[in-house]
Amino acid sequence: MLPSHVQLTRQRGISVCVQMAFLATLTLIVCAAASWAQSFAMHDLRVDGRVITVIPADLNRDRRPDLLVISKKGTFPHETRWASVFWQQEGGRFNPHPDLVWEMDPEATVIDVGPLGPDPDEQAIVYLAGSEVRFYRVKDGTRPAPTTLLKVPTFTVFPEPGDLPPWPLIHDWKGMGKPVLGIPQFGKLLLYPIGVDGRLAAPEPVDIYQPTRVSSGDDANRLVRDYSLQLMYRFPQLFVRDFNGDGRADLIAAWQEHVAVYLQDASGRFPPHPSQTFHFDLRTDLEKSLRLVLISPLIEDLDQDGYADLILTKMTGRLTERRIVTAVYLNRRGSLPSRPDAQIEHEGFATALLVKDINGDGKRDLIFPLVKIGVSNLVRNLLTNRVDVSLLAHLYQGQPAYLPTADWTRSFGYQVDMSDGVMLEGAWPNIEGDFDGDGEADLLVAGNGEISVYLATPGAFFAREPATRVKVKTSSHLLVRDLNKDGLADMLMWYDREPEWSSVIKVLMNTGRWSVDKSAPDQQRQ
Repeated sequence: MLPSHVQLTRQRGISVCVQMAFLATLTLIVCAAASWAQSFAMHDLRVDGRVITVIPADLNRDRRPDLLVISKKGTFPHETRWASVFWQQEGGRFNPHPDLVWEMDPEATVIDVGPLGPDPDEQAIVYLAGSEVRFYRVKDGTRPAPTTLLKVPTFTVFPEPGDLPPWPLIHDWKGMGKPVLGIPQFGKLLLYPIGVDGRLAAPEPVDIYQPTRVSSGDDANRLVRDYSLQLMYRFPQLFVRDFNGDGRADLIAAWQEHVAVYLQDASGRFPPHPSQTFHFDLRTDLEKSLRLVLISPLIEDLDQDGYADLILTKMTGRLTERRIVTAVYLNRRGSLPSRPDAQIEHEGFATALLVKDINGDGKRDLIFPLVKIGVSNLVRNLLTNRVDVSLLAHLYQGQPAYLPTADWTRSFGYQVDMSDGVMLEGAWPNIEGDFDGDGEADLLVAGNGEISVYLATPGAFFAREPATRVKVKTSSHLLVRDLNKDGLADMLMWYDREPEWSSVIKVLMNTGRWSVDKSAPDQQRQ
């Protein structure tokens, strides 16, 4: 047995070692947290009212995107909509309160921002107003007055007092790198080329099939219907893609299983009527009779052969038996086959399909963010208020185009609100922004009061551990943009669920301070 003074010395030595180890671990944790927090500089901006939408745009020609915020005040039916501008300053900073505020035109229905003249740096705020097209030009920091650009009937006759959705009014509708003014009307799209002098050329009309639903109220449903007659007009999804491989972008209108193609001619014009139409049969007879199952079309050049391909996705089944069915139709020299080249089915619920090249082969891969809701899962989800969001990636294969089973999977836990469907506490995972400037889009997971970025790893998808993890209030309203033009993705969030947060826009500016470790790539396969 050792003498007492030796035992005491050894015990003190062990105690000191334990304390030093604890301090070292704590230091590493603090340093890692500080390093992660430095990846983004956070700014809270506020408006007087509730935020509806946020549009980044350079409104004062300083080559720095500013923030146009549309908000609303009051309660229905006495709501007013307001426009607020936050100028971006040196170093990617914004004032916490708007630099310019004015009440929006009460007749405004949809809004966009873009150049109306020969100078691409001179941006205008363009909107539809029933039978007119109007715009604001922000100059010298003074409140702008509305100016009428065109007197022409539009598709959006009456405004929504509590909303002002964006729509691509000023867009490169012909794929020539030039802005064209597009005005949706009932049954057609009017395209106005903008001349070098800023004048609008004569309109080019394109007939667009318009899905419509009409329903009436009755005494048997008096408690759930507050109308005697309801009309729902839908404008189909529009894509500008090269369909026939001639190097010119074509206009493609898609709704449900229907596709209409307008081929652009050598003079740069689209025909008034479709050059080709296609109809596909993805719904069962029961689904057709109920008219409850919607088909989501997407046009992308999946194999990068110069011909735009078609992806149709339907979500079917009851809540506990929900399924996603996706059919892929490859374009063969300007035509689509009647039967799909690949069909993929997954159990679960989703709101989006990501089409990205995640393995660097130049082809487009399909990534499904899914929540599985079976009977057993539903009980667990209700008890814990949590769900697992799975990312399932199907890599482009050639023949067949995609395999029915996923080539790569990854799951993340989310808090969820199931009181009215499936509402994640945050945003669905996305692959939109390049956060470290390597030219590759990274995986962003924003939920549960935390944002995590998993960097793309060449040839191996994404890193297993996040390069940054930031504690921040997350939201389903998330924009990923390069706000200060430094080649690094930044983020914008705003909130509509909690009244105390409804006036806040949170800006996360990428500082470029990253602790990048791509040595442990994520190659998990199903």
